[in-house]
Amino acid sequence: MSYLVFYFVLIILNLSILVLIPKLSSKFNLYDFPNERKLHQKPISYLGGLFFLLSHFFYLCFYKNFFFEGHFLMLNLSNIFSLLFVSTLVLFIGLLDDKVDLTPLKKSVILLVFISSSVLIDNQVLITNLKFELIEKTLNLKNFSIFFSILCIYIFINASNMYDGADLQLGIYFLIIFLYLYFKTNYFHILTPILIPLIFFLYANYKKISFLGNNGAHFLSYIVAVLIIKYYNLQLLNSVEEILIIMLIPGLDLIRLFFLRILNNKKFFEPDLNHIHHILMRHNNHKTAQLILIFITISPIVLGEISGSYFLGLLYGTVAYCYLVFKKYT
Repeated sequence: MSYLVFYFVLIILNLSILVLIPKLSSKFNLYDFPNERKLHQKPISYLGGLFFLLSHFFYLCFYKNFFFEGHFLMLNLSNIFSLLFVSTLVLFIGLLDDKVDLTPLKKSVILLVFISSSVLIDNQVLITNLKFELIEKTLNLKNFSIFFSILCIYIFINASNMYDGADLQLGIYFLIIFLYLYFKTNYFHILTPILIPLIFFLYANYKKISFLGNNGAHFLSYIVAVLIIKYYNLQLLNSVEEILIIMLIPGLDLIRLFFLRILNNKKFFEPDLNHIHHILMRHNNHKTAQLILIFITISPIVLGEISGSYFLGLLYGTVAYCYLVFKKYT
């Protein structure tokens, strides 16, 4: 019964946020305005992160003090620091970037400082070894572990941010990840308080009330990266291939854009119209493009689970991505 009350209050809170976002956006002019490279036709609020921030605080305050005392992901102040404090800072940096458009260098330095503090203070966020399914070997990272952990989180934040380009795209991607983590861990009361605001956001995004913005994208990608590392360290996620298959499509798009911009003598963080959603929508409407993205996100995971080989799913997903980007739509 206590859990039902908790989730009922969380739903009411998110309903309130749904009403609050248009008012805050109008009062403080917090809108994403259309231009030649953006797909929307009118100014839309970029306060999508507000759903997650307020739910996050509400959830974590109760997490330690009422419902979830003694859970292994929230045992001490260092765990709270990485999941609550740093994630909040990451969201506000994204919000500042949405508002004033920080330079890539300045934002990267700030993000790296925040991520580094999380890795250094909470040892649950530290990747100490890499277990490979394909070769059945474990690589001990030793002194390289801190740098590697920081780099992984930073890269995933940027990959997710670059993957956010069309209505529902990034929100549905995170929904798939959270549902998969449900399936793998059965940690209902850890993931549901994040899933509830995500569903409300998807409604707001569908109705063009709000975008995730950099604030929401940074926040969710940081939380997902930290949870995946924690689950990996607890052996709930079993191999490097399993983690890569979860992050496959945004990761491949990031790698492709990195080399494409180098070859074209462009700055890496310079926006363009070469993301996968732009390529798909050259030949499809928005709905069809999103269905294709959902399929190539889910199908490698399903294949990996059914076949018992995440490497096979990883290989299939990579081939499917390359086919869509380099052959069919070029």
